[in-house]
Amino acid sequence: MDVSANYLKEQAFANILQTMNDVDKYVGSYSLNGHTNTITVYYPNKPGDNDCDSHDGWSYGDEDCVCVKDSKRSRVLAHELGHILFYRLLFGPDDEDYDCGLGHCGSTVGYGWDQYAANEKCVTSEAWATFIAGVTYYDDDAGYPYYIDSTDENMEGDTIAGNTSAKACVQNKTTPINFKTPHLCRGNAVRYFWDLYDSTTTGDDGNDDDNLTLLQMKNIWLEFDDGTYNHRDCEDKTYSEDDDNGRNVYDYMYYETEISAILDTSDEMTQNCLNDQDQN
Repeated sequence: MDVSANYLKEQAFANILQTMNDVDKYVGSYSLNGHTNTITVYYPNKPGDNDCDSHDGWSYGDEDCVCVKDSKRSRVLAHELGHILFYRLLFGPDDEDYDCGLGHCGSTVGYGWDQYAANEKCVTSEAWATFIAGVTYYDDDAGYPYYIDSTDENMEGDTIAGNTSAKACVQNKTTPINFKTPHLCRGNAVRYFWDLYDSTTTGDDGNDDDNLTLLQMKNIWLEFDDGTYNHRDCEDKTYSEDDDNGRNVYDYMYYETEISAILDTSDEMTQNCLNDQDQN
């Protein structure tokens, strides 16, 4: 009797469950803003859908579920779970403001470390999800920094590609090509969150001395006011008229200083070349 098919399914189930447990170790409860702690993971596709045929992973934030094409790529699933966490930190389960979108990334946008997002809302959403994957599998006490492909693409950013000073930015281009500007580069935004979380100054300009817990970082998102005005969870208007540069890293920094003056992260903004983001 051929049992290989069932074995492979059970192995995939075990891999997915292990990844969910890994993420849960750091993220903690997903019971936020009225949500339950339940998340559904589909493999290799959600029934009746084929989104994962063209993506490594896909999250349905308003449906609280994820699909993954490859059960062995733990960082992909961790990234998608980071998207679900992001949604739950900002919106309640029946919050119509979800229509404003988590990212507005578009179907043609690349998601690599040194690739560029279509807008600031996209880069922030994608960066947070990648940050959660980094926290899960390359925690602060890991033996090595979080390398993506090579020694010059890592969480601590020891590349100064194109910069005139020792900044941690990925590809600080002066001539935009298809929106290729540093404040829209996911690697720069990921590292901003990482710099708040880690405790080492390796690879930056020496101003990376913050060491927040993930709980503190989650709580900053929870401080976002409901609504469509500046510095709100759904900035601005409806999905079709939305401000794509709203709810960015600058908005996050705004709430850092609002809650008991936790810290000033302007140095991290500068060293990661995010100063050109919309400050409203």
